[in-house]
Amino acid sequence: MATTDADPWDAVLAHLTRPADRAPPKRPAPGTRPVAVARSGRPYTAKPETIRLLKERASNNRRLYAVTFDDDGRYGSHLEFVGVEQNDSGSWKISGAAGGAGTPPHRDKPWINLAGWWGANRFCAGGQVLGTNDAHSVRLTSRDGTTLEDDTDAGIVLFLADRELQLPVTLEMRDHAGHTIASQLDFETPD
Repeated sequence: MATTDADPWDAVLAHLTRPADRAPPKRPAPGTRPVAVARSGRPYTAKPETIRLLKERASNNRRLYAVTFDDDGRYGSHLEFVGVEQNDSGSWKISGAAGGAGTPPHRDKPWINLAGWWGANRFCAGGQVLGTNDAHSVRLTSRDGTTLEDDTDAGIVLFLADRELQLPVTLEMRDHAGHTIASQLDFETPD
């Protein structure tokens, strides 16, 4: 069911707190490595009193939010990136969401734990900065040369574009002086 509202943040809240779409998948066995998956639907219901806005970005008729929340107990704490889009009548609806629950993966080097969605006329991605406190900004460069940048406020980066970007993307973490301290290739797709 599509969630629409007159205010973009209200659409996000309605989306996060509506009843779960289906039974949750099984959790990974203890001691096994978590694996990224793509799925439709939402297997959780956020507890409204725990929803916290970490960061947001806007571009024309789109908004991208980084939020944390606790669910009804199945998964625990979540970090999620939620996108909303304004339609011609002025209502806001959810355009996509990505993220995860539990403890972020451990990294021995600086890393962006990136999640997102994309398609015709859009690119939305967010990530948590891991393995460093020295990153001041992150530059994302797509295969077609499009460059997006964001600061690392709240330990989060958000990238929002009103066009399709060619994948994969390169992420460069930069310090306060603008020097690259780490880079990574992400959203690799099979050819």
